[in-house]
Amino acid sequence: MRINPNKLTTGDFMFGQTLGEGAYARVVHAKLKEYPANQFAIKIMEKNHIKKENKVKYVMMEKAVLAKLNHSFIMRLLYTFQDSSNLYMCMEMLPGGELLHYILKRRREKEAAGLFGEACDLAATQFYIGEIVEGIEYMHREKVIHRDMKPENVLLTASGHIKIGDFGTAMVIKEKGSRSRMKNLSVSHVVGDAEPAEAEEEDEDRGSFVGTAEYVSPEILQDMEVTPAADMWAIGCIVYQMLYGKPAFRGESEYLTFQNIITHCDASQPLVFPACISLHPTAASLISQLLQAEASARYGAEVAAEADVESGFRSITKHPFFDGISFGTGDLESRQAPHQPDPNSFPSTDNMFDGSSDDWQMGVEPTFLSCGSVGSDPALTAHVQMQMDSQRMNAEKDKFKLFLEEGEQQVLCAATFKRKGLFSKKRQLILTDRPRLIYADADKMELKGTIPWTPSFPISVNIVSYCYHLSALQ
Repeated sequence: MRINPNKLTTGDFMFGQTLGEGAYARVVHAKLKEYPANQFAIKIMEKNHIKKENKVKYVMMEKAVLAKLNHSFIMRLLYTFQDSSNLYMCMEMLPGGELLHYILKRRREKEAAGLFGEACDLAATQFYIGEIVEGIEYMHREKVIHRDMKPENVLLTASGHIKIGDFGTAMVIKEKGSRSRMKNLSVSHVVGDAEPAEAEEEDEDRGSFVGTAEYVSPEILQDMEVTPAADMWAIGCIVYQMLYGKPAFRGESEYLTFQNIITHCDASQPLVFPACISLHPTAASLISQLLQAEASARYGAEVAAEADVESGFRSITKHPFFDGISFGTGDLESRQAPHQPDPNSFPSTDNMFDGSSDDWQMGVEPTFLSCGSVGSDPALTAHVQMQMDSQRMNAEKDKFKLFLEEGEQQVLCAATFKRKGLFSKKRQLILTDRPRLIYADADKMELKGTIPWTPSFPISVNIVSYCYHLSALQ
């Protein structure tokens, strides 16, 4: 299969369902038209939003890190391309879903069997944590700190092995005497018209807060320098969550979660292990060694820009928790994973949308019609609601007459949200008896266009609201 990444456009792909959304990106299932057996997860980032929210350095870092890393347990970046509006990162498709989903599934299964307060068994936890440790060891050897390790960012392949993903907040450890900037990658290349001076900005303070509250290390909370030991703290949190099914540190708010971490570290309220962990001394020992308040006391913390990574990880890989695993030999990769994802749960390639048309930007998400003029009191029957709202609906109906042609009658009027790229815009849909489907900006009372109306037009309708409006407007 030969693909010229310099000539890729959205028109080369068919797009399916949304796999995930973040603060400034959306990941969509896709396949190549020319090679339909090849499926991808394409991360889409809107240029204007990236610049507006000052996320350029994160995009630059993620691309550079993924291009740098090449390991069996780390997600691969295959292609990148862009158009006038968006950046696209084409990554390998990992249909097994998040490790978090597996943890929650196991917890539900245990609860259904009458076993509460536990999730994954010791063998499965050992296997997956072993693969995570191998991936992190390689990453640290390449001078990369992930900084947001959590079960949501550990994905599963079709065969159930792990891949570490989401390097949006990763950082590269500076060599002594070097400046903390990305080489040979200008911001103008990434976002088109950004000021080149932005590329010369110093990287953020290594103690700046990034990551997720439940897995953030104490040195980050204390505004201290971040080292590879921050990832080791997160691994300790993941071991705990795999066995118990819930995070080690969780409060009713982020602030209370941070307080739980701090009180554990100052020993005023240390973490108490549930039975499913305390019954396994090797697991309890490993977690305790990873959740050390002092970063330098954690397994793997010996890793630094000038340190020997292999000796730094030797302490953790020799821990009794990992008895039976031969690290660095392909042992884990050659084993059958303890969890085999159900192929029926993989994202479907049916009903995908052609990337050469704007329809794919809306088509990957169902468009539901929300009828704002319907009464909101659930205690009222539809009949009473129709009586109460008929005058208001007739007024709403008359409001949009200016968009109709002579002799044309309005059949249905409803508000919807048009999805384009990452964001949604509110639009009014007016279905006429021609038939014709008009969409307009109801706030500015501007006609935005007419949508071709054919039997194959892809639209999902809230049938209850549709019938109510249809009967009320007749």
